[in-house]
Amino acid sequence: NVSDHALTLTGWTLNTGKGSYDKTYALDALTVPIGGFVLVHHPDFTPNVSTLAPGALTMVAALDLGNATTSSDAVQLLNCNNDPVDTLIFGDPNKDNYLDDSGQIASSLATISGSGESIGRRVNGVDSDLSFEDFTAFEVEEVSPGFENPEPPPCDVSGNGLVLINEVLTDAAG
Repeated sequence: NVSDHALTLTGWTLNTGKGSYDKTYALDALTVPIGGFVLVHHPDFTPNVSTLAPGALTMVAALDLGNATTSSDAVQLLNCNNDPVDTLIFGDPNKDNYLDDSGQIASSLATISGSGESIGRRVNGVDSDLSFEDFTAFEVEEVSPGFENPEPPPCDVSGNGLVLINEVLTDAAG
């Protein structure tokens, strides 16, 4: 949450897709504090809450993420009006015609993560609506559940009021 106030995500959802958006996860019980993060994790993963950033929240969800080896897969954050707020489309080609945040068929596609990698936002709090520009692969040693990714934002993005996808550990090949 890069806004200047806590954000309640009542009615917001996180959608995932392998071929189409076929899984939806409600974010209703979450109020994200100023500067806060939400770690959405699989039930088999138990985060060490003492190592999370102050104010970081956790949510258990058996996310159904693919590894995008033959076609793009996607994760999308929708607000309470069902409008896309942030979209990550990874893997090439986009044969399933996933749409970017502007409603156009996405041509900017994040690279897939390999074994020992996750996909993370290049610059924390910055969203260009272009997956390739916004996301990159990070080594698992660099993953930052509940924290900013390794590079701090190069510019002031406070007050834009967006909640963004920060990092995704896909079902990586290998």
